[in-house]
Amino acid sequence: MGIRADSTKKRNMKRARPKNKECLSDESPTPRKKRINSKDKGDRYEQWLAKFWKEQLGYPFCKTSRNASKMLDDCKIDLSGIPYNVQAKSGYWKYRPKPDVIFKSMKALIESNYDAMDQIHSWPRILFHKLDGHQPEHHLVTMMFDEWLPMFKAYEQSKFNPENKGDTDSNS
Repeated sequence: MGIRADSTKKRNMKRARPKNKECLSDESPTPRKKRINSKDKGDRYEQWLAKFWKEQLGYPFCKTSRNASKMLDDCKIDLSGIPYNVQAKSGYWKYRPKPDVIFKSMKALIESNYDAMDQIHSWPRILFHKLDGHQPEHHLVTMMFDEWLPMFKAYEQSKFNPENKGDTDSNS
């Protein structure tokens, strides 16, 4: 019975504390940090990526799939009008997205929603992941090796092609 009385006392003491923190100290209370809606955050990142693909990479018809194609959006593809299957993620410090799971899911959904002869099956799958903050190290791009390798080989071939002299940033 003594243990029960002690726990009841502690519970009542907690209730007796003032709820207004201003009366506990002379300092002004710290304002609460505004909550960020993760859906809005993801939408803003998708819109930024679409604008980047349009203006910087030369794909004038790039749009977010929310605006352009419900079927692409259902296949976890966030950008349309480009020859890549792009998934965009923003945030996620603790529980980072798992690219292998995302790529398998994208592949299965594309196979179930598109004809086997559709060119969408041949497009590389890319995961853009922006962590919080604006440091370059917080903006990551992930691809499967088998889809990255042909792109890299094409880049290397064009980089050392004498016809493209002056078009690259090579140090030679």
